[in-house]
Amino acid sequence: RTQEGAGPSHPSASVPAAGEQADHRTLIAREIVATEKTYIASLEAMWFEYYEPLRNMLYENSNPLLSKELTNEDLTAIFSKIRIILPLNQQLLEKLEPRVSNWSDKQLLGDVFLSMAPFLKMYDQYSTHYDNALTTLTRLSKLPTFSAVLNTLDEQSSQNVRLQALLITPIQRIPRYVLLLRELKKKTPEGHPDIAQLEKAIPTIEAVGNHVNANMRKQENMQKLMDLGKSGAKGLLQASRKLAHDGVLVDEDRKKKMHIWIFNDIVVHLSEGKAKHKSNLSNPLNQWPLHLVWIQPGKADEDAKASRSKNPSYVFTMIGPTMVYRLSHKVREERDKWIKCFEEAQTEWFQQLSVTTNEQMAKEKEANMSLTGELRWGSYKFASSAIYAGWWRCHADGAVGVHSAG
Repeated sequence: RTQEGAGPSHPSASVPAAGEQADHRTLIAREIVATEKTYIASLEAMWFEYYEPLRNMLYENSNPLLSKELTNEDLTAIFSKIRIILPLNQQLLEKLEPRVSNWSDKQLLGDVFLSMAPFLKMYDQYSTHYDNALTTLTRLSKLPTFSAVLNTLDEQSSQNVRLQALLITPIQRIPRYVLLLRELKKKTPEGHPDIAQLEKAIPTIEAVGNHVNANMRKQENMQKLMDLGKSGAKGLLQASRKLAHDGVLVDEDRKKKMHIWIFNDIVVHLSEGKAKHKSNLSNPLNQWPLHLVWIQPGKADEDAKASRSKNPSYVFTMIGPTMVYRLSHKVREERDKWIKCFEEAQTEWFQQLSVTTNEQMAKEKEANMSLTGELRWGSYKFASSAIYAGWWRCHADGAVGVHSAG
């Protein structure tokens, strides 16, 4: 079988080509159907070649040793959401195949995807449970009987990849639709009736894909936060706390790597060495309230200089109550992603503060803070144990964030 994303070696539809552009459109239409068949085959394999044999062994108790390692809850965790998306894609293929089999230079495909786009939101359920499915499979794979049974099923499977690799295919499928439809639109002549349909379908499916990706990141970040707690940073674990983004950046002024964590209420900043000891994340001296952090984008001339360098460093500035960091990443898009993550997290945090019922944050609520506001209200305990509660201002010259009572 061809792998996901590969085109068929012998297209089944015989389609007349009318010029190079029409011919390219024909090939893309064939690829859409061919990859959909391959994708559905992978979904069917997960259900019929893995789930059903494992379920039968469990219920019939044909392998008593397996019953000691595998539970019905484990099967549900790994496979249950396949049952939701498989009929959806079978229906999509049923709509696509007649169009491509009866192809003409006036044929439409965009309307099919537009009509199916609302149902693709069911992929949200799969993405929400994907991490748990993978974690469950990884745990079971370390057990001797399950591992042996799984190896046998892998060898007997009609697919060329193992179950763990098959589980990711639904996550990859929505972005693949977007790429294929963009290519189809590019090869569709102006004035073709499919143009209007594709222009509606592409952003609609892209929005579904973005939502699925955001959901995946949310689940991954929840797991990261739990792992941090288990690794020694128990002080970070609060019911309302969520991890938005984390990673390693370079401190340009001190020439060392920094690990930065953006949460929905605080920012944690540690040198890479200190970050190895996760208990340091719980130390308030390594934390800043999110609303007392200012982010300044890189300057245009610095970006231009970096783009010409063999070893580029794209910089942005993070200013907090005790320190200013000029942080950099060698990839401009990654630097910009950091800035966007800060902006999104802070915007959401300011909105939460504006409606909070937490009496300890009453002053912050009254301050009505925003990204563009000059002053922000907050409290911070310094290393000297001195506590300042009042208005804060970010200095325009990029100096250390200085607190000011007015």
